[in-house]
Amino acid sequence: MARTALSKELCKIRIDHDINQATMAKELKVSHRELQVIELGKSPVTDGFLRAVAEKYADEDFVCNLYASLKNAMIGSISSVTFDLSELNIEQRRKVIDLRDEIAVENELANKQREEAKAQEAERKKKERLEKKAAKVSTSAGAEIKPEDYPNHPDGEVEPIKETKAEQAAKLNAGKIAPTNDGLSEEDLSILEELELDPA
Repeated sequence: MARTALSKELCKIRIDHDINQATMAKELKVSHRELQVIELGKSPVTDGFLRAVAEKYADEDFVCNLYASLKNAMIGSISSVTFDLSELNIEQRRKVIDLRDEIAVENELANKQREEAKAQEAERKKKERLEKKAAKVSTSAGAEIKPEDYPNHPDGEVEPIKETKAEQAAKLNAGKIAPTNDGLSEEDLSILEELELDPA
C-alpha cells in the first residue's frame, strides 16, 4: 500500500531519531496498532496527536515548524471528509454547505483557467509552427511567404497557394513582394520589365 504524506513524515522522524514504530508509539503514549492505522490513513488524526509528535521530536525552537509540516502532510493525506450533520446545529450546517459550494465554485474557476491556458499554449505552438514553416518557403521572386498567405489546416499544417505568373506579377506591381533577380527565369525578368520594375 502506498504511504501517505503523513506516514512519510513520521517515518522520517523515526529515521532521524533512530527508533522503530513500536518505540514511537510507546513514546507518544498510543498503541502500536493505533499508530499503524494512522500511518495507513485508516484512522482520523487529531490535532493533539500532531502537537504531541512535534513537541516530542522537534527542538524547542522548531516545534512550530514541525507541527506545521505534519499538519500539511495530514491535509495532503486526506482523500475525503464525512460530516454527520445530525450532530451539528443549523448555523454549523450552513457553514458546511456554504464551504462546499464555495469550493465547488473555486474548482470550476480553476478548471476554466487551466483550459484557457491550454488553449492559449496550443495557439502559440501552432503559430510558432506556421512561422517556422513559412520562413522556409519563398516565392519564385525570392519573397518570404507569410502564414497568412496559406490556408490553415485543422492540424496546423499549411499548404502553399499555387500562384500563376500573372498573380505574382500583380503582387510585385502592388509592392507586396520585394522584387529580386535571384533565381528568376527570363520569363520572370520580362514580366518585371513590362511592369517597369528593376530586379533588385
